[in-house]
Amino acid sequence: MDFELAAKLNRVLISAVPLLLGIICHEVAHGYVAYRCGDPTAKVMGRLTLNPKVHIDPMGTLMFVVTAMFFPFALGWAKPVPVDTRRLRNPRRDMALVAAAGPATNFILAILFMVGFLLTATLFRGYEGSTVYTFFYSMLQTGVFINLVLAFFNLLPIPPMDGSRLVSMALPFEAARAYNQLERYGMLIILVFLATGLFGKIILPLVYAAYGGMLWVYLQI
Repeated sequence: MDFELAAKLNRVLISAVPLLLGIICHEVAHGYVAYRCGDPTAKVMGRLTLNPKVHIDPMGTLMFVVTAMFFPFALGWAKPVPVDTRRLRNPRRDMALVAAAGPATNFILAILFMVGFLLTATLFRGYEGSTVYTFFYSMLQTGVFINLVLAFFNLLPIPPMDGSRLVSMALPFEAARAYNQLERYGMLIILVFLATGLFGKIILPLVYAAYGGMLWVYLQI
């Protein structure tokens, strides 16, 4: 097998578990918070589960494979969890809470992957040359980056991203309604961000800053 192709496939394998965990937990968090705020839609539809079968989105999976093989980051998504705003007790406030739950979950996962990464590096010194060590070491480190990418990506203020829900809550009603009309162009805007490299210029500095911040906290302990 061509060495370059083998390296790309290896990146896909290393990134698969962290990304799958990140996107599924992200969506479950949305659904759970919606349920706690009065909307049982996700629960009734069986979406409050970690079973990948009910969450996997074909286009999101394809995006993951492409970005893992050809970009310095891996990105993908699961099927969005349905939320019925009419059933939320306080629609504007609760929708913001639902939106914030996804990125917050990815930040928590990034911290957990960082803890696993640092423990592996500390407790298994001397095994650096083994294939198993290298795989898990790389997977845990990749898990930090992937979940930070997912968190910051979803916080972009582009409808229908989670960040747009937070912006919408802060705007006056009429301004929020006009702002939300951009949702029809959301995917196109995101594709332009990816194609022009703006995505990396905006997201990656934030990811590296957060990663460095976590390492700094560890060194202070």
